[in-house]
Amino acid sequence: MIKWLLCMALVLSSCSSTSKNNRYNALAAQMTKAEVQSSLGEPQEKSLIDGIETWYYENRTFLIRFKDQKVTAFGRSQDFFLETGNSTSPQPATPPPEGSRALGERCESNSNCQSGNCHFKTCAGKNNCTLTFGKTCATDSQCCEGKCDFGKCKIRP
Repeated sequence: MIKWLLCMALVLSSCSSTSKNNRYNALAAQMTKAEVQSSLGEPQEKSLIDGIETWYYENRTFLIRFKDQKVTAFGRSQDFFLETGNSTSPQPATPPPEGSRALGERCESNSNCQSGNCHFKTCAGKNNCTLTFGKTCATDSQCCEGKCDFGKCKIRP
């Protein structure tokens, strides 16, 4: 009986997180604040800078930006906004030249990376490694030098 209750609790908790993610999927450009609030509830935090209002959910991991009371951008972090029109989300002044991005930098295609390997939107090396010497790691496969030693990429002897 206790095993069954624990199992049901796990199923229900995964359903509630799935339900929350489905609500994020319902976001669209030009939605009003009221529509967003009825879908996601009250934000945990709000900010207003230069006429751009930002609402924060999930401990600041999901952001929604409004201008003139309408959604202009939203996403899971500051770096991955889904642009929805005339948003004033931060943009680089000029895009980096093709093939200039180093290991671990964000990419859209293989041609963006020095290594010629864009793996899950991150420039990667041999065997899809993304970390160079001295970077913080968890596994050997993350390190292009092949060795994660006490949380730092080292050169394999």
